[in-house]
Amino acid sequence: MCLKTECWTLNGFRLDSAAQAHQTSAPYAKNVSEFSACGFDAEWRIGTDAPYVKSSPLQVGCRLREHQALNINGTHLLIGEVTALYCAADAQRDDGSLDLAKLDLATVSGLDTYSEPGKSRRFDLARVDTPLREQ
Repeated sequence: MCLKTECWTLNGFRLDSAAQAHQTSAPYAKNVSEFSACGFDAEWRIGTDAPYVKSSPLQVGCRLREHQALNINGTHLLIGEVTALYCAADAQRDDGSLDLAKLDLATVSGLDTYSEPGKSRRFDLARVDTPLREQ
């Protein structure tokens, strides 16, 4: 569907939605909505022709910029441009970056393990001749 509409969404989720989110990776038939099959409510927003997960604390709209069929394993590489971003206002820092801990997002490790992030550290841009500084 991404190749047809040339857009898609990325939706973050909380740990309590991990089972639903994991189920979306099942190989559903093309005519089956993963949203319906997995119990997610769709949210449509102006400017994106793909649905967002309504309960998602982080919603990212993307537009197709390049498509490459990969002969090595029969998959496709889609390169997209972020066209929209929706999240709680207090999760955005003054410099425009996001404080993901404020969104209470789950993380994924490998293909099947979901966790809540713990501590994090943030640093200034690394440079060759400048001591590294933590923010």
